[in-house]
Amino acid sequence: MTEHYPEAQIAALVRLLEWLPQTLPSLRFIAGHEQLDTALEPASDDAGRSVQRKLDPGPLFPWELVLRSIDLQRMPD
Repeated sequence: MTEHYPEAQIAALVRLLEWLPQTLPSLRFIAGHEQLDTALEPASDDAGRSVQRKLDPGPLFPWELVLRSIDLQRMPD
């Protein structure tokens, strides 16, 4: 989670997010895995410590750019 997302990957995501509402007209929101999968599991290096299972897309994901490019909104917390 320390590398920026490639422009081609973001462009492909935007195209997908432009297409999805045409197929699913009731779609209004998008969310990152970190919002949807909040399960905790034992840390791989310390079974006594629990960590969130999913953290992506992470702090370097360009939410503002993606949301400006589509008609969907980010799912509220």
